[in-house]
Amino acid sequence: MDPTFLISRMAQQQINWFDYSNFLFHQLFIKSKIFIQILWIHIPFMSGISAIFILDHKGRVLISRNYRGDVMSNVHDSFNKKMLEFDDVSAKPIIMDANGNVFFYKQVKNLYFLLVTRKNSNATLVFTFLYRLIDVFHEYFKEIEEESIKDNFVVIYELLDEMMDNGYPQY
Repeated sequence: MDPTFLISRMAQQQINWFDYSNFLFHQLFIKSKIFIQILWIHIPFMSGISAIFILDHKGRVLISRNYRGDVMSNVHDSFNKKMLEFDDVSAKPIIMDANGNVFFYKQVKNLYFLLVTRKNSNATLVFTFLYRLIDVFHEYFKEIEEESIKDNFVVIYELLDEMMDNGYPQY
């Protein structure tokens, strides 16, 4: 069916765009079992952040919060091993290990802010949350150092619970 014919028919019969889009969706997608199979197989499910770690410069955990339960509590050891493979110049902000864990990190002074996911996650969403988390910590503690993290761990856990729900940021 020619699209120009459909548009001229819509103008003659004064069909609104919403009804037309529903009609097209029904004709093209609902009746097509092939499309539904492609949709089911090829579009990955989006996932939130599985866990957050704040590590010191030696890789020891200062703060950890596991939101989804799909990563092990010692997953930061895998991150530490991966970081040994890189020098300061070749380090990348996203690292993937052999177990399917994806590490997003940002170094602030002598601390590593580490976010871990297991499934397909929106990297922009993860990094936006990471940078906003660091900004909030700057506002609360003025200086982000190991001592300020240790002294305010209760506040940090409360902030993490308020800022994230089941691995999804709450803006």
